[in-house]
Amino acid sequence: MGISQAGSAVVAGGPAVEPLLREPWIDAERATASSTAADVEFRLTQFEIPRDCLERVVAGLIHAMLPGNLSDLQRSRASSLVRQLQFQVRLALYCTGFSALIVVILMIIGLMIYFGPASPQCKENGPLHVWFYGFLVLQFMWPFCMPSLTLLILGWCLGAVLLVPQNGKCQQLHQFLFEAVIGQSLQAILLIIAAGVALKSRPLVQQLNDLIGNGGTDPEVVQHIAVVPTSEVPSDEECVICLSRDDSDGVSWRQLVCGHRFHEPCLLEWLGKANKCPICRLDLHEAHRVEIENLA
Repeated sequence: MGISQAGSAVVAGGPAVEPLLREPWIDAERATASSTAADVEFRLTQFEIPRDCLERVVAGLIHAMLPGNLSDLQRSRASSLVRQLQFQVRLALYCTGFSALIVVILMIIGLMIYFGPASPQCKENGPLHVWFYGFLVLQFMWPFCMPSLTLLILGWCLGAVLLVPQNGKCQQLHQFLFEAVIGQSLQAILLIIAAGVALKSRPLVQQLNDLIGNGGTDPEVVQHIAVVPTSEVPSDEECVICLSRDDSDGVSWRQLVCGHRFHEPCLLEWLGKANKCPICRLDLHEAHRVEIENLA
C-alpha cells in the first residue's frame, strides 16, 4: 500500500473519501494522515466566485445581509432561492436602467431644442417655454432623487398638457411635450415595477436568513450519509457525541464522508444544529457538492 493510500485509509477509514483525494490540487504523495485533513478542509471551505458580474453583486449583498458562510448558499433549497433572487435583481436593474435611458434620451432631445435653431414662432416666451425650462432643470436633478422626482416630472408634464393652451405657434415644443408625457409615463411604470420587485425580494431574503442562519444541515445531504450496521463497528469504538457505545437496542450508526462514525440519533440531533463533522469540522455541504461533481 502506497503512502497516499495509507493516508486516505487513516483519515477516512475506508474508500469513502477517495473521490476527494483525487482532486488535482492535492498532491497524492503528500497526503499523509496529518496533512490530508487540513488539505481537504482548505478545499471544502473555498466558495467558488460566480463568473457572472451580477451574480457576484447578489452574492456580496447576501453575504453582507445574512450570517453564515457563502458556501451555505449552495444547498439545494438555498440555491433555488438565490436563483429567484438573482432573477428579481436582474429585473429591477433592467427596469431602472431603461428608465435612466429614457431620461438621457429626453434630455438630449431637450438640449437639441434649446441650443438648436428656433423658428420665429418659438422665440416668443410663453407658458410652454416656462414648462420647457422647468422640465430641463428637473431632468438635471433626477439622478440625485429619482423616486420622488419621477412623479414630480410626470405631474409637471401632465399639468402642461391640461393647462397650457395647445393652439400655440411653436409646434416643436408641443411635440416635445407629448414625447415627454409618453416617456415619463413609461419611466414611472418601470420604476414602479422595480419597486414592486424589490418588495417581493424581501421574503426571499428572510427565507435565506432562516435557512442559513440556523446552521443546520440540508436534509438532502443527511439522506446521503451512509448507514453502518452495528455489527460492522468495532466493539471498542465509542460515539464521541454521547461518549458511549450503548447500542444494545439495535441503534444504527452513520458514517460521514470523512470516515467518522456516530450513533444515528446522536448524529441527526447534531446535524439539526450544525453542518460540520463533530470531530474534523469537515463542511458536509461542500463535501456533498464535491462528491456530486466527481460523480458527474
